[in-house]
Amino acid sequence: MALKLYGETFINCGAAVIAPSSVEIESHNSKMENCGVGYGIYSSAEELETLQSIAKKHMQEIEQLTNTLQQTKPELRKKVLTGSAIFAALAVGSNASTVIQFLIDHYPSLEKLLN
Repeated sequence: MALKLYGETFINCGAAVIAPSSVEIESHNSKMENCGVGYGIYSSAEELETLQSIAKKHMQEIEQLTNTLQQTKPELRKKVLTGSAIFAALAVGSNASTVIQFLIDHYPSLEKLLN
């Protein structure tokens, strides 16, 4: 499958484009400003769907984690994140860096705290 972008503009977003690695992305004259991630690429569509499904079931925990991270020193935030129950739930079937990237891509409030 191919995703072709012509002159698209992405401004102030967590992630401009999120796709599985099976998608061939072609971009011409596209512009990304103040985005946490330009292209978020996942190993498969199934992995992305699984992460989205789990996150949807745990929205309250993600909001609580965001509040906790706001009150945590910046240098300790990734440690608090990776020690959380929601991180453990998301990590089933995905590695730690994929889970962190997923949270950054999908939750702009977390992206601001983790970058």
